[in-house]
Amino acid sequence: MRNIAFLVIIIVTVAIAVSCNIQNTADEKGKAKVVSEKQETGSKQPSKIFTKVIEKDNEDILKSLSALEENLNQKIESINVNVDNTNVIKSINDLKVTISKSQAELADSIKASNMTYQKNLHQILIAILTAVVAILLTLVLVFRYLKKFIIESMIITSHNSTPDSTIATSVESETGASPILSAINETVNTLNKNITEAKYLFDPEKAVKLDNSQKASLLAINEDINFLRKAGYELMPQHDYLTALEKVNDKNYSEATTILSNIKETDEKYSPALFLSGYIAYVSRKYDVAIENLEKACKLEPENAAYLISYGNACLKEKNYDESATALKKAVEIKPNDASAWNNLAHVYIMSSKMDEAIEAFGKAAEIKPDFHEALHNLGLALGKQKRYEEALEAFEKAIAIKDDKHESMYNASCVYAILGKRDGALSNLKNAIALSPDYAAKAKKDKDFKSFKDDEEFAKIIGA
Repeated sequence: MRNIAFLVIIIVTVAIAVSCNIQNTADEKGKAKVVSEKQETGSKQPSKIFTKVIEKDNEDILKSLSALEENLNQKIESINVNVDNTNVIKSINDLKVTISKSQAELADSIKASNMTYQKNLHQILIAILTAVVAILLTLVLVFRYLKKFIIESMIITSHNSTPDSTIATSVESETGASPILSAINETVNTLNKNITEAKYLFDPEKAVKLDNSQKASLLAINEDINFLRKAGYELMPQHDYLTALEKVNDKNYSEATTILSNIKETDEKYSPALFLSGYIAYVSRKYDVAIENLEKACKLEPENAAYLISYGNACLKEKNYDESATALKKAVEIKPNDASAWNNLAHVYIMSSKMDEAIEAFGKAAEIKPDFHEALHNLGLALGKQKRYEEALEAFEKAIAIKDDKHESMYNASCVYAILGKRDGALSNLKNAIALSPDYAAKAKKDKDFKSFKDDEEFAKIIGA
């Protein structure tokens, strides 16, 4: 390639020199005409390096140039232009492949980036949408509570609490109350009316065992109480008591205890709160705490039979029989038709080994409530210990008639029948008792009441001996 370039340079130099010489000769003689060289673009024939028109007296020069031109063409043609470019071409092809591959990878990367950007954009849009929804919900809640706050602020500045046992209604101005205050007054009046009508909420026996309808009424009352509490009213202990009572019926004893503790700090003489605290402690088996609260309640209301019964039961659990008997005897004096109080008093007598008093008390409970199968069963046990077997058997049979799955009474009736030598009654009741509670089979094997049946095949079959 360098040789070709060198030859082209030589040809151009010679051509320039010859042209200059021809021009000078033509000027001197005035005979020569110079015709410019023309070459058609796109001609298929190879172009001449020089095309000249000269005068005849310059034939020698023309011949020399033609010979030179022919010699140059021959040399150019003789040059081997078929250079082996295999390696170059291969490198170029490899480069093309690499470039194509890089372009594909770049395209894939761009596509992946676009997908990532789209995904991120979607996540951002979802996050923004979620934030907008959250903000809107927050604004709704803020508006709702701000509205309440405004109302409550108006109530605080317009109302004063009173020492009455119920919430006092606001006094309307001479020019008439605002719509908001009128609505508040209506709420207060409704609350007072509902509390007055719901006397069962302050009945110790009923308050802790409300049915669904009563629970719904208590819930409505507490909604009004909570609103007025937020509004700034200085509520009475009874309103906090009702809030605690709702918690008790939901068996949320922890929150109820906290509320009741606050009541007792504010008014230590509010007996319903003391009773409810005692009840929670009793069902939680904290009998010493129950006794402490119930004793205070009884001192505040010494004629409240329900308080006395609860206090007596707590003392019975703590084996304080004398105190329990005193409280329960006073309870049945105040409320002689309370079968449960008589039954509990009878238990105290049994634990104090006062069987005659126990029989009388159990009998009284069964008399007041003929379907009181627990009292009848207990009466049968007490009569049995007194060896009054016929009366005991009668009590057990009554209990079984009332509750046909009363297996305790069936087994004890079987024992009494065996003692009385009444085989059929003994075996039939024992069989029924074991069917309901298989543990009686093992017990019967060791029970001395069945010693007369040790050789009885049917008895052995029943107990699986």
